[in-house]
Amino acid sequence: MYSTSDICKEEELQQHLIEYYLLNMVQKAMELAMEGKFNVLTVIKDGKLDSVSLEDVVGQNKKK
Repeated sequence: MYSTSDICKEEELQQHLIEYYLLNMVQKAMELAMEGKFNVLTVIKDGKLDSVSLEDVVGQNKKK
């Protein structure tokens, strides 16, 4: 059984991971913009930062 302390530690770890990925996603987006690559979305694929074109993202949503 988990104690309140364990749950707080788990939530804190999750928050740190979210912040880590968000900061890295922003950095990746800035790098793409500096390279002149626009109309792309920064994503996490298979645990790695990547990018996909907005056309691909919008196209997938329209098909559903």
